[in-house]
Amino acid sequence: MKSSRGCWTCRLRHKKCDEKEPMCGACAKLEIQCYDRRKKRPEWMDGGIGQVEMAEQIKREIKSKARLRRGEPASISQFETDFTVTPTKAFRDMAPHQSPGGVCGQETVSNTTIADPTSHGIEFGPQHEPPAGALSGNAHATYAFEGSDVVLSLFYLEKVLPFLFPFYNPSLPQGGKAWILEMIVKRPAIRQAILCQSYYFSLACGEIVGDTTWDSLMKRAESAFCILRESLKVIENLDIAQNLGCTIRVMASILQLHRFEVTILSFKNWQTHLNAVVGLLEQLLADESGFSGIIDRLGPPTAFPGHDSHLPNAEQAAFCFSSALIIFDDIIASTTLQIQPRLYSHHRSLLGSEAENVEPPVNMEAVSGVQNWLLLQISEIAALDAWKIESKRAGNLDVLMLAQRATTIKLSLKRRLAELENRAVSVIVSSLDEVEPGSKLLITRIWAHATLLYLFVVTSGWQTANDVVRYHVSKIKELIYQIHPRVLLRTVVWPFCIAGCLAERAQRAEFERLVEGLEPPKVFANLRNSLEIIERTWEHGEGGFSANLDMAMCFGSLEDPALLV
Repeated sequence: MKSSRGCWTCRLRHKKCDEKEPMCGACAKLEIQCYDRRKKRPEWMDGGIGQVEMAEQIKREIKSKARLRRGEPASISQFETDFTVTPTKAFRDMAPHQSPGGVCGQETVSNTTIADPTSHGIEFGPQHEPPAGALSGNAHATYAFEGSDVVLSLFYLEKVLPFLFPFYNPSLPQGGKAWILEMIVKRPAIRQAILCQSYYFSLACGEIVGDTTWDSLMKRAESAFCILRESLKVIENLDIAQNLGCTIRVMASILQLHRFEVTILSFKNWQTHLNAVVGLLEQLLADESGFSGIIDRLGPPTAFPGHDSHLPNAEQAAFCFSSALIIFDDIIASTTLQIQPRLYSHHRSLLGSEAENVEPPVNMEAVSGVQNWLLLQISEIAALDAWKIESKRAGNLDVLMLAQRATTIKLSLKRRLAELENRAVSVIVSSLDEVEPGSKLLITRIWAHATLLYLFVVTSGWQTANDVVRYHVSKIKELIYQIHPRVLLRTVVWPFCIAGCLAERAQRAEFERLVEGLEPPKVFANLRNSLEIIERTWEHGEGGFSANLDMAMCFGSLEDPALLV
């Protein structure tokens, strides 16, 4: 019989314990640490993520000790921890590839040999111990980080992150991007998600490689999703309010993979993954203390040596960044699904309002390049569209109410757009790492014109020959051609798609040229998907079926509904 009073290690492993002291027989045989049953419950025995991570750590330690007993070299330090994710053989076999530009810049991505996992691990010994409570598991373990992980982590921070989020450049007082590095080092699920993206981009930016390498990438992605599925199962049974850190790490991990899949791979699973992160954020925001209360409970902030100021800790920064992305994706998803955004009731408290002259808790422009007020208006239009559809189904559509609500939105949009036009500056960007304020204004102007088109279609239907439609389509095309560098085009996928769908025949070739020449093609999949939507819409219109078209029908014309982020 398995004892309920056995050592904590055996309880974690669901194994029978003989309860010998000071070390039980099972732990002694495997040469692993035996956590004394007489002592209080370890911090990692939390019924949550800490417990899952510790179980994985012990599994790896057992395998490592088995190799040593057989006389084989250990792949990492004798004391493996929950930090370690052993790279697949494909990392070591990956041949050097020359970058063609774009996300990879002008330098060689893989001239640095991917290190063998048995060597050159970066160790965080006792003299460089992480802060207490930062980890689940043995606080006195040695934390190994493989050489290949280092290469791919730096590639993510230096190349992939600026490509995916060119406007995300938090200042030093805001903690910079250090939180991402800390999460990579300390959190296996987030690390797997990030390394998966980094590996993909390093391949996409290189020369043609064999099928084996791409198969390995898919296996890595599957592994990352498996970790997240297990994590989700665990937190389903937790009190999220009492496990904020765990919840936010899982949320950030899912979001990383969700964005990677939508941006690069396909639209197949985005609704499932977005529903998961929106659900987690909804539960967090249900707390009466609100967004700022969650930030406080994730504290304390990180002290900055020699200064009185404090920086956000990793969980605080991850929560702010993830919240902005989730809100953004939820709003854009609502335009595809013709539903009110799920987080609609939280928008005013998180994104602010014109009536309030205070800085909102979430800065959307810092992450997406699109200002808060504009995303609020897109949200209002999506809610209006959902209301119109439901009213039509019920047979009680109030056309006057529809016009009044639309007019309020349109007047606000036109006023704010006029302010942007007055502030417009030329966009001169030297690199992705130095995106100037002018480019953010340009991006928001493009989105504002597209939002007015979206509102027009919701209220007045599909009219490509209408002068208002022609004007906004022409403005979007004109402004998009001003974007530099061209990689920033991926930040205007939604406006590009709306304008392209509504373009008249004479303008169509110019929209096709916008996507031509974007290299490497694999990292601009979202723009190419948008062009496919546009071309299908043109075919639909030429077939005489444009009378009942709307934007949601266009966004849903591919095999799976599109999330254009």
